[in-house]
Amino acid sequence: MKPQQTPYVRIAVPSYENRVMPRFGHAREFHIAVADIKIAEIVEIQKCISDYPSAFSTIEWLHRQEIDTLLCSGIHPRFQEALRANNIHVYWGYRGEVNDVIHQWLSGDYPDMSDDIMPCDGKFRNRYCERAVNIKSEGVLPHENYHQCKRQKPGQSD
Repeated sequence: MKPQQTPYVRIAVPSYENRVMPRFGHAREFHIAVADIKIAEIVEIQKCISDYPSAFSTIEWLHRQEIDTLLCSGIHPRFQEALRANNIHVYWGYRGEVNDVIHQWLSGDYPDMSDDIMPCDGKFRNRYCERAVNIKSEGVLPHENYHQCKRQKPGQSD
């Protein structure tokens, strides 16, 4: 029996005022949204401040906030890896107003710079999750199935 899938995803967007912060490593303010991915709508959004002095401690804070996805503008590869190690999906290359960026992501519109690496229990198989590659090739939006992907144990199939 498969675990019950929730249609909700917790999204963090590093921001200044209501715009996406250009560099993740300098962000201390985040908009944290809960979105229903089945209807592609934001259910709740709030602005939060991270009081942590480094990007790595902020990543740990995001993990404790149970963030599933980070949408940002620019991000250093070492921060991307740290986020992925905490089972947080990273989509970068976004610019503009926070609400617009979240709706853009919910509609499946990803910037060219985003990568489609998805964690499977915190481990990568050949760098890319085999399930994510299959999902993408089937034309399904990655966020529609990534909770299932995250819970998939290596070597386990449906």
